[in-house]
Amino acid sequence: MSFVLFMKAWIGFFFVTRSVFFYVNSEINCKYSHLFVPLPTNKV
Repeated sequence: MSFVLFMKAWIGFFFVTRSVFFYVNSEINCKYSHLFVPLPTNKV
C-alpha cells in the first residue's frame, strides 16, 4: 500500500471514530446525565 493511500485510510478512520465518539457521548449525556457526571467533550 502506498503512503498516500495509507494516510487517506487513517484520516478517514480517525474522522469516523471521532464522529461516532461524539454521537455516543451526546447520547450518554442526554440519557444518563442524571446518573453520573457526563463525559467531558473532546475540544479539538
